[in-house]
Amino acid sequence: LDRPDEAAQTLDRALEAGAGPQARKALGIAEFIRGNDMRASNLLGEVQPDLPEDLEVLYYLGAANLRMGRTEEGQQYLRRGSGAAETRSGADLLGSWS
Repeated sequence: LDRPDEAAQTLDRALEAGAGPQARKALGIAEFIRGNDMRASNLLGEVQPDLPEDLEVLYYLGAANLRMGRTEEGQQYLRRGSGAAETRSGADLLGSWS
């Protein structure tokens, strides 16, 4: 995200129009990059049940919680992401980041 402020505005409008979990995920990441850790955590926490093994969701959810001082919760998400990455083949792993 080169322009997280613009991305957040666009994604906010998409959510208002009923966009699905991928838009909520993208907005959560944009909010993390903007330093809005509470909003990032809330958005990513809402989408995480829909995308339970999504490495980006787990990473940014963990990182946002760590930055807010929620060490145990943040570490749990990062461990889950690490475990999910270990169970995937190289092709699956690369596909999840594209």
